[in-house]
Amino acid sequence: MMWILVALIGPMLHALSSIIDNYFTGTIFKNAWVQIFYVTFFWILFLPFTFFVGMPSVPPLNLFPFLFLIGFIQVVYAYPYLMALRHEDTSVVNSLFSLGKIFIPVLAFFFLGEKLHGFQYLGFILIIGSSAFLSFVDRVTFRLNKSFAYMLLCSLLLAIDSVIYKGLFAEMSWSTAFFWSNIFSFLVTFIILIFFPKIRREVVAERSLFKKHFWLLGWNEILVFSGTVATTLAISLAPALTLMKSIESLQPLFVLLYAIVLRKFYPQLFHERIDRHSTFKKVILFGVMIGGVALVLR
Repeated sequence: MMWILVALIGPMLHALSSIIDNYFTGTIFKNAWVQIFYVTFFWILFLPFTFFVGMPSVPPLNLFPFLFLIGFIQVVYAYPYLMALRHEDTSVVNSLFSLGKIFIPVLAFFFLGEKLHGFQYLGFILIIGSSAFLSFVDRVTFRLNKSFAYMLLCSLLLAIDSVIYKGLFAEMSWSTAFFWSNIFSFLVTFIILIFFPKIRREVVAERSLFKKHFWLLGWNEILVFSGTVATTLAISLAPALTLMKSIESLQPLFVLLYAIVLRKFYPQLFHERIDRHSTFKKVILFGVMIGGVALVLR
């Protein structure tokens, strides 16, 4: 069960990084693509540290398109994620990552041959239902917050990313897949700059903001990078992709915990309603999610 401990590291670190992401996307960077570009810059600096886990090799040529697709997704998914942070509390946005549970069982069934029991599918229903209730902004007409649509797209992209990763691990080592997919992520950001001059101009115009907040961005990306390393390593260790992905549903609980403990020390970092009513609603629905996770792991 070592893979469960490894899988827990991901949501713990990503919860903290999402709090900092919210600060940057709502306060510092006005264009989400500018933030994405500078974030990708750090990933190239961190990539050599994967050599300590395992030396990457050159994969077969026929697998390069799949590695490129992962790299593309790892850049593009960040846009709906950052836009969702502008419309909703950080913990709620993190909970909406659970929407990916809609897609994971279907994709894993068709492409990886994974099958689940009835109670496990019930767990997925609980996770998805809780996500929806967290996003309701009108209880009479059941109108959903914009963040729900953004995170639905984000979760679909990440579900595809995870399924491709799991499939590649049958053909290559973890370090090889992780190294090359992130090389392609870096290339994708430069392709975006080439074909979208407006974004390129804004990247240049906001480089002073990048310099000013270099160290906080850097520490944030250390959290993201470390959490992603743990997550992809857990994918390679877990007996089934659906089991590993269910662990990530605990991420919003960590966000809420961080907000309650740290907000009075760093109020500028938190976009989180922690009044009695909001906290009670979140705790109840997060509890239902945890119940769903327990059923999935059962």
